[in-house]
This record gives sequence, structure tokens and C-alpha cells, in this order.
Amino acid sequence: MRNYIPLCLMTSFALGFVGTAAASPLAVFGVWNEFTFRNVSEFARGCFDFDPDLRALVCEPPGSASFLLHEPPWEFTAPIPVILSVTDGFISGDAFDVFDFGTLIGSTPLVPPGSFCGNSEDFCLANPGISHAQFGLPAGPHQIEIKPIATVGLFAGAFMRVDVPEPTCFWLFATGAFGVWAFRLRLLAPGRR
Repeated sequence: MRNYIPLCLMTSFALGFVGTAAASPLAVFGVWNEFTFRNVSEFARGCFDFDPDLRALVCEPPGSASFLLHEPPWEFTAPIPVILSVTDGFISGDAFDVFDFGTLIGSTPLVPPGSFCGNSEDFCLANPGISHAQFGLPAGPHQIEIKPIATVGLFAGAFMRVDVPEPTCFWLFATGAFGVWAFRLRLLAPGRR
């Protein structure tokens, strides 16, 4: 019996590494994630130091409020349907294909070079001169990969974010407001004073 304890511990330790080596987590629900890319012939990478691949670039300067991504693919599980926002960063002219479990779910539009949004993720998403798109994803597991379809430089950075759609937020607010109203109505009912 005593001989099995070290074996079980070593096996558990080894299996723990097998599970985490397959993909990297993606920060979700309002958190921007920064990734890097070089050219149209290869998939985007994370930020160097977090992504050990030599094709990964240093995220300098990093996004103003970004989580620097590890190596792709980037995984998350959505408990409800969500929206994936992908936007170019810094200088316009880059565009992307977005994949979920290897299946193309959409592309950001091609835009001419010349616009600048810096490392402000929200400004980049709102800027009509910067390539960006939003994709609806169903509830469940997702494995995101991104591939540039156009680039203007030798290397660049971009951002993605997972959000709860606005109608869901509205219904959450409405449900809470209804609960407050019902509670108050119950307190004001005759015989409850």
C-alpha cells in the first residue's frame, strides 16, 4: 500500500501537466486580451514571456487594460451565449480570420492604412478606421485562434474580448427591478403594517 502512494502522486502530477499544456485560458467578461502576429501565413501568437514560441512578440507598449495572452489556442467556457469582439490595435491596415475549434466563424473587414488608435482597446473598437468585428458564440466551450488576412507591418498587436450581450444585461436588471418591486408591494400590502 505504501508503495502505491508515491506512484499515485507522480501520476497525478504528470496528468496535471498534460491537461494544461493543450491550450491557454482566455480572460472573459469585459477583460481585453492582447495577442501578437507577424504575417498572413501563420496564426497569431500570445505575448512573449507568456508565449514561449519564438514567433511571439513582446507586447510593448501593452494595451491600456489588457491581459497578455499565453500561447494559442485560447480557451474559455461560456455559461450563456456571449459576444467575442476582435479589434486591430495601434495602426490600421490589419484584418483577421477568427476560428473556433478550427472552424472559421468570421473575419474582420479590410480597411486602408492611415488610422491610429494606439493601445486604447475601447477606442480601437469604436474607431471606424480600424478593422474590428463582433461574433456571437453559443454557450459552451470555445477554443479561439486568429489568423491575419492582411498586415501592414512586419509585426503588430491586436485585442479581443468576451462579453455578455446587452439584452442579457437588460433582462438581469429587469428581473432584479421586478424583485425589488414585488418585495416592496408585499411590505405595503394591507395587514403588513
